[in-house]
Amino acid sequence: MTVSWEGVLHRPPGVRARRRLLSLLSLVPLLTVGCDALAPGHDTPGAELLWDRYGVPHIYAEAEEALFHAHGWAQMEAHGELLLRLYGEARGRAAEYWGEEHLAHDHRLWTLGLPSMGLEWWEESDPEERARVDAFVAGINQHASEHEEELPEEVRRVLPVESADVHRHLARLVVGDFLLAGSEDASGRWREGVEVGAANQGERGADATGVRGGASSGEAGSMAWAVGPDHSTSGRSLLLANPHLPWGGRHTFFEVHLNLPEVDVYGATLVGLPVPVLGFNRALGWTHTTSPQRAWDLFELELAGGGYLLDGEPRPFQLDTVALQVGDGSGADTLVVRRGEHGPLLDRLGRRGLALRHPGQEYGDLLGRWWGLARARDLEEFEAILSGGPPPPGLTVTYADGEGNILHHGGGTSPRRETWDPEEGTGPLDGTSSEALWTEIHSYEEGPRTLNPPSGWLQNANEGSWYATVPPEADPSTHPPYLAPEGPLPLRSQRSIELLGEGPLTLEEMIERKHSTHIPLADRVLDDLVEAARASGDGPTMEAARILEEWDRGTNSESAGAVLFVEWARDWLSRAGTDPPETGGGPFAEEWSPDAPLTTPSGLADPAAATRILSARARALQGPLDQPWGEVYRIRRDTLDLPAAGGPGSLGTARVLEYQAGGGGRMEAAYGDTFVLAVEFSDPPRAFAILPYGNASQEGSPHRTDQIGLFARMELRPIWLDRAEVEENLGRRVSF
Repeated sequence: MTVSWEGVLHRPPGVRARRRLLSLLSLVPLLTVGCDALAPGHDTPGAELLWDRYGVPHIYAEAEEALFHAHGWAQMEAHGELLLRLYGEARGRAAEYWGEEHLAHDHRLWTLGLPSMGLEWWEESDPEERARVDAFVAGINQHASEHEEELPEEVRRVLPVESADVHRHLARLVVGDFLLAGSEDASGRWREGVEVGAANQGERGADATGVRGGASSGEAGSMAWAVGPDHSTSGRSLLLANPHLPWGGRHTFFEVHLNLPEVDVYGATLVGLPVPVLGFNRALGWTHTTSPQRAWDLFELELAGGGYLLDGEPRPFQLDTVALQVGDGSGADTLVVRRGEHGPLLDRLGRRGLALRHPGQEYGDLLGRWWGLARARDLEEFEAILSGGPPPPGLTVTYADGEGNILHHGGGTSPRRETWDPEEGTGPLDGTSSEALWTEIHSYEEGPRTLNPPSGWLQNANEGSWYATVPPEADPSTHPPYLAPEGPLPLRSQRSIELLGEGPLTLEEMIERKHSTHIPLADRVLDDLVEAARASGDGPTMEAARILEEWDRGTNSESAGAVLFVEWARDWLSRAGTDPPETGGGPFAEEWSPDAPLTTPSGLADPAAATRILSARARALQGPLDQPWGEVYRIRRDTLDLPAAGGPGSLGTARVLEYQAGGGGRMEAAYGDTFVLAVEFSDPPRAFAILPYGNASQEGSPHRTDQIGLFARMELRPIWLDRAEVEENLGRRVSF
């Protein structure tokens, strides 16, 4: 197998390594750890793992290696089959392990260079990170050896896990998903309606279309709140973490409590990663939301002579050849990836080519930086770690601490673009000139940042960070126009501001507001719709109007009328883009305006068209028009089947649940609220959480379903921090 990865940023060798070393040595006091890597299966005594009755591991150790060894063992216990699948996929060998249907996935990863990037990250990691990752992997392999018979044969093919697998998995998550979010949609639009020849042909003629087909295209979302002492009833800061992600796969969260003599951090990581990606310690806490910043650019190249033209001069592609095994060895596939100054070539349209440029290779030290955030003791240390490298890829940061500070940073990773035309949207850009070929990215200090605003609160619901608080503190005019979009402000963001802005708040009130199922879109258009439907003179349409008028405008399980409204709203909004109202404008009578950012859009631009859609939906709806939301929309896992509460974020709902078709003509929750964490920074902190799908995915585990009932009732469970509390709620004890 011949593979390589060439970075797209041009700078003197060693800059990245020096940056990483400085960021780790100059910020947070490091615990002393050995530099010798642990071999898989190495015995690492000194850790105790206490599983609480919800399957959360509370790990206590004297040294980092023992702590991470136990953490790896715990993840394998809870998610063994999933974890091995994720690592096998991240190697770019899924077709080898599980068949030809995974070949397109492998092509995507190798075209983006992610397996090579992860290996490079591992090889360049510092001794402290190597020791942590080696110990984590040793714990995984130890558990696999002890419980091999419990694993399906098809995932045992991945064993033994290698330490580099952790960084390969990290590269697929943070680069392939978060940093490159939206790029596959843009490349798809570039190709739409055109017969395309494969850019990178293998022996089987497979089309390596690069960024299409990933799990990140618009899926990831979140909500984050930070409340300062002046907006809190107790005078203590509050923090809410509320990621919205798929309920399964590589975005599965694992809840964990890690304890060392100088570290006590509680939070969640993504399965396969050894450190918390969001959480809190006794001094501070942080969370992320996905950022709308665009960290990549598509470039349209002029192809010539087997290469491409740049500034009128021919340039050769670098050819990376990847030999892939398919299935049990009966087949093989060869992928040739072409890379140039603009990154990998994704597609070819005659003499034109599409290339993708991004700064993803800059994130090799992200695990160490996340671990630094978990150990930080105050705002100064926390921001020093964030500013020690590029901002988190594709993610904002929201923070609160026990000293009363609250912070929001736009995060993300934006190239420093010398030329930018907002009308071009997601591109592609002109790749024949080096004028748009950026070589640097913006630093943490250059991003939108709001600290301790007079309002006493901060929020983000995936919009640009200019409305982190109201009145706004961050000024878009002082930043490049591409750094974050200024509007329109989505309804879910408006709802987040509305819910958080009225205070002061107790921790319990913050949790209650987070669970709001109210649909703000109804407040903007329902009165117009009911009036128009009543005037139609059509019996079924008038009956639909009556039901909608009596509806509580929420998606609680008992809400009658919500099913009808959501069906109408989705149809109405989707038709607005392809079949404009008679007015020739958008679907609303008044579109969003920066002069009224929290009350627009509103009204129906074409009430007659909206009424026709309602009439069609009322006649097509299966079941009575006033059937409760929870009869149609369900939360299902294993043998449990419960009524759901929560609706589409696109309609403005704060408690976000998206659904997929299930059995019996019902819809099943598949995406939305995942790990929900609410913290009050008292001494000690008070905290509550929920992980709807449970802290385990292994078949037969009781922790697959033990939180679903609480989630369906819109309740959180207490987090046990003190060891005495953990012992009182002990499920099982394991010593290493």
